[in-house]
Amino acid sequence: MKSVASGEYLIYVDGDDWVEPDYIEKLVSKADDDADVVVCNFRTYSDRGVKEYPLHLYDNTIDMLNHNVRYMSVLWNKLFKLSFIRKYNFNFDPSLIIGEDVYFVYQVLLNNPKIIFITDMLYNYRNNYKSITRKKNKTQIQDDIKVINFFEGMIKERKLEKDYDEFLKYRKFELKTNYLFALPEPDFPEFEACYPEIKDIPKYSRLSGIKRIIFKSAIKQNYKTARFWFKFRRMLKKIGLGLN
Repeated sequence: MKSVASGEYLIYVDGDDWVEPDYIEKLVSKADDDADVVVCNFRTYSDRGVKEYPLHLYDNTIDMLNHNVRYMSVLWNKLFKLSFIRKYNFNFDPSLIIGEDVYFVYQVLLNNPKIIFITDMLYNYRNNYKSITRKKNKTQIQDDIKVINFFEGMIKERKLEKDYDEFLKYRKFELKTNYLFALPEPDFPEFEACYPEIKDIPKYSRLSGIKRIIFKSAIKQNYKTARFWFKFRRMLKKIGLGLN
């Protein structure tokens, strides 16, 4: 997309999302302050209601990623200065089925952009729990793993392992749990093989309730117990009594 862009900035809006009327005006006004990336706060809309997500603000990219691990890596809610993107020749990986946005953003963030944040809730994200990104297959999970491995390689090249340790633990944990919760049925052999160094639930995780029991049982290779709780959770979801 950047190869055909002709303006000063890049902005991405998902097809089923919408922005506030002054979204562009406010982001561009901050970009005029010599920002390479401008980030705003956002709301999510779903059948579970509306939720606001104020980002935790920090002075550097490392802390921003560590404390906003879920939403600093998405394309939406951001404006990118095209000259900065072209300076480093950042691009998407066309071989990825999903995760191409994360792949792009990681390249940007690891090259020390000047980031300015807007506390206004300007982006409205439609959180569809039945979307294709919620129902992953193994190829999609492997794409996610490919992106994180790429990012980890960049971190090691820059000798920043200690700085991004918590971030990587969290992302690897999320990918590992996909083999438990993102497939129609848990794949315990793949779960065990995926990042075997991940043994605990990281401090930034929102994993709760029955999912925690399933994860801890699977880590101990107590798959019979994990499978029981997986089926119990699925039953609760069918009758509308719980989602954890």
